[in-house]
Formats: sequence, C-alpha cells, structure tokens
Amino acid sequence: MWIKNFIVFFKDKTILHTSLIGMFFVLYGYNEMYESVDTEELLVAMTIFVLLPTVLVIGLKKYTLTPIRYAVILTLCLFVTFFEAHLIFAINEFAPAYLQIRRKYWLLIVIILVVIAFYLSKNKKLLAINFYLNLLTILYVGIESAKAIYHFLNNPYQITSQATTSLPTINSQTPDIYLILVDAYTGTQSLEKYWQYDNSLFLDSMKKINYYEIKYAKTNYNKTIYSIATLLNSQYILTDLSSINKSRSDEVISYFQIKYNKAMTWLRQAGYETINLSFFKIQDNPPFLPFKSNYIISHFNIFLLDKTIFSHISKILNIIWTKGKNTGKAQRISKPIDTFKQFVATPSPKPRFVYLHLLCPHSPFEFDKNGNLWQDNMAAQHTTEQLYLEQLQYVNTLLFDMAKHIEKTARRPYITLITGDHGARIFDDAAKKQQESHTTTTLFKFPDNNYEILYDSMSTVNLFRPILHKALQQPLDYLPDTIVNH
Repeated sequence: MWIKNFIVFFKDKTILHTSLIGMFFVLYGYNEMYESVDTEELLVAMTIFVLLPTVLVIGLKKYTLTPIRYAVILTLCLFVTFFEAHLIFAINEFAPAYLQIRRKYWLLIVIILVVIAFYLSKNKKLLAINFYLNLLTILYVGIESAKAIYHFLNNPYQITSQATTSLPTINSQTPDIYLILVDAYTGTQSLEKYWQYDNSLFLDSMKKINYYEIKYAKTNYNKTIYSIATLLNSQYILTDLSSINKSRSDEVISYFQIKYNKAMTWLRQAGYETINLSFFKIQDNPPFLPFKSNYIISHFNIFLLDKTIFSHISKILNIIWTKGKNTGKAQRISKPIDTFKQFVATPSPKPRFVYLHLLCPHSPFEFDKNGNLWQDNMAAQHTTEQLYLEQLQYVNTLLFDMAKHIEKTARRPYITLITGDHGARIFDDAAKKQQESHTTTTLFKFPDNNYEILYDSMSTVNLFRPILHKALQQPLDYLPDTIVNH
C-alpha cells in the first residue's frame, strides 16, 4: 500500500522537479568551483535559482487547470536555460564541424524544442514523466548535495594564514600601507624596447619624492588573477612552476587565494583596518567596482550566469545600462581614486591597508594622454600601441597626483607600493608578447627612505615581503624569482 501511495504522491499530486532543477544547477556549479565560494554566495545563488522556479510552480497550481503539463514544459525550459553552455559543449564534442552549434542560436533552438514539447505532450504520459522527473531530480540533488558537503568539509586549498611569529603592537608610528595596482603597466625596458618610449619623465618625478624603482621588475604570471593571488600571498599559486594549467580550476584556486589572502589576514591580526578598492571580493570586503557587469558583484554568480542563456541577456542589459554614459567610463577611474584619497586624508585610530586596483592603462583605450575621452572616431586613427601609450601617460599623471596627495595629507608614516600585474599583452608575435607581458613597472616608498632590503630584479611573489618586514618586523626570506609560462 505504501508503495502505491508513494507513486501516487510523486506522480499525481507533487511537482518537485521544477524547483529542484535550479537547486541541482547551483550545487553542480558549486562543486565545479567550491574552492572559492563562500556560504553567503551559495545562499544568494540558491535564492535566485530556486526561489523563482518555485514561485512559478505555485502560480501554475493556482491559475492553470493542467499544472503538471506546464510544469514539465517549464522544467525542460529551465534545464536547457541553466545548462546551456554544458549542453552546447557536450553536443559539439561529438558533432561534426558542420553540425556544431553556436551559442547565439541556442535561444532559437530552445524555443523550437519547447513548442514541439508543448504540442506533443499528453496528460497521461505527463503523469509518468512527472513521476520520473521528480525522482530523477531528487536523486541528482542528493548526489550533488553529498559532494558539496564533502567539498565543504575537505577543501584541499585552504590557506594557513596565521602569522609565523608574534605580531608587534600597533602604535601611532605603525605605517599605513597603500597598494596601488596599475593593470597592464608594462616595464621601463619593455617601453623602450617595444615602443621606443622613454618613461623617465614620470620616473624621475617619482624619484624626486623618494620613490624607489625596481628597475628590472617582473611578474611571475602574465594574467591578473594569478598575479594578484601571488602578490597578496607571497607564494606561487601552484607547486608546479614549469607552466600553469589553462583550466578553470587554476583560476578558481586563485580567486580563493585572493579572497582569503595572507597579507590582509596578517595585517588584520596585527590590528590594521583593511580597505578593498578592487573588483575582487576579499574576506568580508565586497568588490568596490563590479567586474564584467555594472550590477553583478559575486564571482560565483558570474560563473553561473555565464553557463546559462541569461549570459546573453546580461550582456544586452549591460550595453543598455552603459549606452551613452561616457561619464561611466571616467568614473571607472575617478571613483576609486577619489575614494582612495578620502581614506588617505581621513584620520583613523588604526593603521590602514588600502588596496586600490586601477583598470588602466589596460584596454579598453578610452583616454588620451590628458585624460580626455576619445571623441567619435579619433581613437580609430591611432594604432593600438599609440592608444596604449596615450592611456599610460594619463595614468602617470594620476599616479604622481596620488603620490603627492599621500605626501601632503597622510596622517601616519606610510608605505606605498605601485606595481603592475602584467605587461600590455597587445602584440601579435607570440615570443614578443610572452617576453613583454612578464615585465612591469614597480615603485616603493618607505617611511625611512632606506631601500637596502630591495633588489632590482624583484618579481611579484616577493613584493609584499619587504612591506611586512618594514611594517610588522616580519622578515621573510625571498623566494626564487621564477617566470611561469601560460
């Protein structure tokens, strides 16, 4: 009898699959990138992808005479919507070249499938399908839940962030630390070699206010996420330094290491206030400026949406949102700088660590050397190299202005590190691009103007070590300066 009641309950009276397909999608995504997802992000994703289908099911039960029919169709829609990228990849993996599907045609395919399913569906068959889908989604959610629990309890990429020695007590002379990350700022030698550009006017100006240039500075990785993870943890992101795997897993590990990085953890343990003016989420500091979109703030949600049809919609919305808003381009640079200056000038009972990430001179190339937005087709009249140099010269004026502002308004002694995460990476020639992309411009400012602990070929992995030495009396041995191919 109980078997019959069980079948009747899951076949005729209950619609679970429409809600569970969203839960399955989120859990499946979590298990793909669990290393960098925190509980808050997971709960937000669950709310978005489970709540909406549940509301739709409630509406179907209330306002339609055949809710199961529409629920089955809705589950089909949600499946091909949520798993769009996975399905296209699976189809194209086995289909010959002339049958492979492009993502931009997927929405049309989905509409056709739904229409066919709608007209072929019959109530008797749908009761059996409803039973099958209920059991199938329960099974898959159970499997993914078990995986998620295991991954949550056995994360192999947790970082031990406890300081290696006892930390000094902070006082009025404990320096503020300013990290100014200038995206795609190539090195002095690369500017001379590949662009025939002399950057000495800017560098000499910085030297006059006691900044020290690392003359042959280089970045271990030539991609932002790997460089930032390396910088903020003072360690290579992977143990194999021969090359980096281009798989998603390495990016996930890097996001995780940025979020829970050693530098900011140690500084907090020492009593520092940490300020995040970047597009990364770091500990409980949200991104200051969203990345990829004006309204999405979670990397996990970006990852999930990129797998779905909604990725096309988000791109359209982003275009509409930013269309005609030239001020938005300027604010991408001015807003974080203005906020940075406010923190510098505002007194604080605690020393501060401020991480400012400028998405410049990285493309898009929107500014001329005077900081004016390119008008109409003026940018099209220049080569990519010329546009990069124009934007770099504008960045130079911003950096010098910030350095002078710190000098005039800082309320404590301060340490400043200005560095790039990689070079310009704009050359077609692979060898030239590889060499140039691992060079970067790097400048230090110490309170005592004593730079004996620095050396002229420092790489990203070692840049934070002298800062911890100066600020917290934590001398750390330098690691080998290794270039990791990507």
